[in-house]
Amino acid sequence: MKKHAKNLSRRNFLRITAGLVSTPILPMLHSRSLLAQSLPTEITSLSASQLSVAIRARQVNCKEVMQTYLQRIHRYNPIYNVIVSMVDDDELIKQA
Repeated sequence: MKKHAKNLSRRNFLRITAGLVSTPILPMLHSRSLLAQSLPTEITSLSASQLSVAIRARQVNCKEVMQTYLQRIHRYNPIYNVIVSMVDDDELIKQA
């Protein structure tokens, strides 16, 4: 088994692990009724790989993701003051 692992290319490793990571999230995102505005916590809880799979599968779109993250930023930034300078929301949504 160890010998086989050495022969596993980085590309194949990423392909295999991306499939494993995305598997649990696909059933949750299967329903077209899932929208970023109705479940912002779930979208912001996704890893970058899971989010990429969801966008590629057209379960969410970039605009929904941006709106969800902006909602989260506006909710928590007044408390933590982490983001001190930011592009206007409308411009960010337009770019998404």
